[in-house]
Amino acid sequence: MSTTIYNPFGWRLAEIADASTGDLRRRDLVESLIIAEAEELARGRRHLTIVHGAPDTIADGATLDAFYDQLFALVEFAEWARVRGTEEFVTVTVGGAGAEQLLLQIVDVAHRADPGDWQVMDRPFPTVE
Repeated sequence: MSTTIYNPFGWRLAEIADASTGDLRRRDLVESLIIAEAEELARGRRHLTIVHGAPDTIADGATLDAFYDQLFALVEFAEWARVRGTEEFVTVTVGGAGAEQLLLQIVDVAHRADPGDWQVMDRPFPTVE
């Protein structure tokens, strides 16, 4: 499996979330998120974001740990992969043969782990407001 550390979305999302970022800059950043996504899609990379929220209890933490164990086991099969996120969400990006099928498997794992309030999206970042 090949991976990359650079995440074209992370720094943009962080700047958008920063309260000191002005409205005009925020709009520019949202537009650049769309361009970055298009560039990744053109490279054959596919994205999946799971918004799971920060764990509130030990049981929530155990659920997330089990989910992440399964997620990383599946990602090992990707020709190319990147897994990034925060305590609130994780974004999985995969490329190469079988990328779509692999994401479907991850969706299945996420739905089985979901206690009822997770969001699973076929996009490279959570909804930006």
